[in-house]
Parts: sequence; C-alpha cells; structure tokens
Amino acid sequence: MSQETELPRRPRRKLLTPITGGLVVVIVAAGGFAGGAKVQESQAQTTAAAGPAGGMPGGGMPTGGPPGMAGAAQTGGPTTGTVAYTKGDTLYVEDAEGNTIKVKVKSSANVTRTASTDADTIQPGDSVTIEGAANANGTVRATAVTATAAE
Repeated sequence: MSQETELPRRPRRKLLTPITGGLVVVIVAAGGFAGGAKVQESQAQTTAAAGPAGGMPGGGMPTGGPPGMAGAAQTGGPTTGTVAYTKGDTLYVEDAEGNTIKVKVKSSANVTRTASTDADTIQPGDSVTIEGAANANGTVRATAVTATAAE
C-alpha cells in the first residue's frame, strides 16, 4: 500500500518585514540627502560664478555688450565700486574685480553724499553703492545712489 501524503504548504513569505521596511526608509533618506547635496552644490557654483556684483564670469555682459563692461544683477541687488568717470547722469563704476558697470541714474533716484545731491556732483574716485535693476544691455537703472567722496 502506497499512500501518498501530501506535504503541507509552505507559508507565504511576507514581502515587507520590519527589516526590509527599515532598509527601504534608509535608502530613500540617503537618496534624498545625496540629491539635496547635489542641488545645493550646483546652486553654490551658480552663485559663485555670478560674483558679488552679479556680473557674468570674466566680466562679460549677460547679453553681450561692449568689452570690459560688466552686467549687474538682474535682481536689483546693490552695485558697489569706485566711480571711474561720469557723463551727465551716467556713472561708470569699477567693481572689486575691475569690471566697469554703466549706471544710468533716474531723475527720481535718491542720490546722497553726506547730504542729498544730484548725480552730476559725483566725481571719479568716489565710492558708490547703487540700488537698481539692470536692463537687457547691462545698464543699471539706479533707484538710489549713495556716494562717499574720495579721500
């Protein structure tokens, strides 16, 4: 007599155990951390490339302007430097990197030098801080100018 006995079925394995669940959480967290670090690294390189005045690397203009002229920040951040020369209400400011930035001072701009004054009283050698946004050709439209006379 041969009697075939059927073996009991093997219990089905759980797909997600506490160990595999913990491992999945660790992998997702590590991937998120690595991705965030890459994003931050790329943003830091972009910011460093723009330079303190927001100009393009190497002193070029964002849309290609005259050689030696640097574009200022499109965001309207301050432009700081020394006045190289002036022409009426237009200032040519040399920044810390040696780039020359053309600044067109609006008639409504608040221009101060110890006391309020006009743009045509600013002289070469004066240190200036300019607030305003740059247009497409890199010229800054000043909304405020603070000048300190050269010593």
